Amino acid sequence: MQKRHNIVFLCFCAAFVCYIDRVNISVAIIPIQETFGWSDTTKGLVLSSFFIGYMILQAPSGWLTNKIGGKFVLGFAVLSWSIFTLLTPAAAMLSFPLLIAVRIAMGLGEAAMFPASYGMLGRWVPEAERSRSTSFLISGVPLGTLFALLTTGWIITNFGWPYAFYIFGLLGLVWTVVWYFKCTNSPRDYPGITDAELKLLIDSSDGKKDAAEIPWKVILSHRAILVIFVNHFCTNWGLYLLLAWLPSYFRDVQGLSITNAGIYSAAPWLTMFIMTN
Repeated sequence: MQKRHNIVFLCFCAAFVCYIDRVNISVAIIPIQETFGWSDTTKGLVLSSFFIGYMILQAPSGWLTNKIGGKFVLGFAVLSWSIFTLLTPAAAMLSFPLLIAVRIAMGLGEAAMFPASYGMLGRWVPEAERSRSTSFLISGVPLGTLFALLTTGWIITNFGWPYAFYIFGLLGLVWTVVWYFKCTNSPRDYPGITDAELKLLIDSSDGKKDAAEIPWKVILSHRAILVIFVNHFCTNWGLYLLLAWLPSYFRDVQGLSITNAGIYSAAPWLTMFIMTN
């Protein structure tokens, strides 16, 4: 296997873990609400607080990746959001404000997922392979979502809701250890890389190119870019509305068990994955 494939696979695994940790609370919030007697408004605050942190660090994460490299940024991001995933049950039991703070902090960590991964692909993947590698990376999103929806209810039913955070949080810690020992910012520093692969990567690396001034005014005023912004906003509105509330709908309105609420909620993403592959 070429060394660049190791990097692409690990970035895919990070996206997979990212969406497991992001989605599991959509199912876990059902028994959490029952435990603490929250209203639906309070539940909505918990589900949405993640996105405060996620919004804040998106752009700074890309800038930091360019400055210090994707290995540190992505590694620290997965480590931090995994720790805050593990801390979620304790925070919920201690106080509501602490839970909100932990969810925001988790969002801060996950904000670096894709900026750092794209930075790594720019250095580690030849131009001719980037579309395929990016598609493979993004496939971690529906797969992680499916996995979380299909398994979280079962974990909660058999072990209790805190274990949905403990088990998935530990996965991120394992990934961090592997990433630390198996990843380098530059192909030049990767042990055992062949001269042929190294030359291929250096010749097409984004790091080789001189940085040009970004024409922000032109970009932000271009009609096609504005259409992409509107499309992405509308798509994500529907996506995260379903992710956050569909399990609760199946539980509260249709009367399904927690396990089945998660399984039925996976149907849209299973369909999407089948139709796009």
